[in-house]
Amino acid sequence: SWNPSLSKLHPQMLAVGSDDPSPGNGGKVFIYEYSENSRRWTKLETINSVMDAVHDISFAPNLGRSFHILAVATKDVRIINLTPEEDDQSLQSGITKLDVQTVAQFDDHNTLVWRVCWNITGTILASSGDDGCVRMFKMNYINSWKPVGVLKGDGSQASSEIQRLANTTTSGNQLVTPSQTTARYIKLGSITQTRDGPRH
Repeated sequence: SWNPSLSKLHPQMLAVGSDDPSPGNGGKVFIYEYSENSRRWTKLETINSVMDAVHDISFAPNLGRSFHILAVATKDVRIINLTPEEDDQSLQSGITKLDVQTVAQFDDHNTLVWRVCWNITGTILASSGDDGCVRMFKMNYINSWKPVGVLKGDGSQASSEIQRLANTTTSGNQLVTPSQTTARYIKLGSITQTRDGPRH
């Protein structure tokens, strides 16, 4: 995944995920940066908190943030903050040093997660997995990520699913129980008479 940041302060950055299923081979996410001085790609970090095979990876659009947000689809959904640290060594070498923090981890799919995708502002993350659902997560004003919606193909919903979603709000790496459920379910309907509608 390319980092979509347009800031001149951020060099070109690329995140690569490995689908190697063996956890014994170390971290499965690698961060690379392009150095204008050496005209080479340099590996900045190996994210060792992700030890399972990676199926998808995506940088969030960066609209004025001083850090980067990376979503990883593996056996669960991971949201990772990458904060550039400016110190004398980084300035001299021209290579960015990153502070890597896993700020949220969701196993709501209870199966493998295959795709992750951000909205245009990088504030809502959608994921899809083998459970047949698209799940959405959003960061609130206190920087805690929580599930905010589930799209199901068959239109069904279970009360146990709502309760489980309500109990998986994260603040950093801690679970927080909200006072009321925050999940919204949207039933997918069939499209009829498509030929009679306006065309754009």
